Amino acid sequence: MMVFEYAPNGTLFEHLHVKEVEHLDWNARIRIIMGTAYCLQYMHHDLNPPVAHANLNSTAIFLTDDYAAKIAEISFWSEAAALSKTSETISGKLPNSEEQGNLVNWAAEYLNDKRSISYMIDPTLKSFRNNELDVICEVIQECIQPDPRQRPTMKDVVNKLREVIAISPDQATPRLSPLWWAELEILSVEAT
Repeated sequence: MMVFEYAPNGTLFEHLHVKEVEHLDWNARIRIIMGTAYCLQYMHHDLNPPVAHANLNSTAIFLTDDYAAKIAEISFWSEAAALSKTSETISGKLPNSEEQGNLVNWAAEYLNDKRSISYMIDPTLKSFRNNELDVICEVIQECIQPDPRQRPTMKDVVNKLREVIAISPDQATPRLSPLWWAELEILSVEAT
């Protein structure tokens, strides 16, 4: 049995790719990016032994009622892992499509030409901050290096993002639900 804290806003994948689900604005996406980065930093550097997520993608990032990111490790479920699809939080694109091919290769073309980075942006976004987009693209470019030894650590990623994005770990953490008492009551009734 797997016990998982309820995340009422589903997965990041749903918000990026399902038309019927509310799309995320720039601020929500930035908070999700920072929350994910802080979580991965904790998993890689603070846990003993360190834990690496086997298949991090948008289906493994669940969103709380205030759109904070919660990372789930579901790779031990073969059916779930087989169905998982990755996406990119900035572009809103699937990992592979007939239109653009492999997402990493598609993004690399734009990342190498600073002038065209804005073409990577999800068209559903009404606005974004150039300085935040620039630092995120720099981090992406460093993280997709073919040689893993050339990639930054999660501490390096967080430090680079924090130079421009002013979201602390506390601000990225899920806030206590205003209905926590009701959730507790429902759980206690179901247990009896």
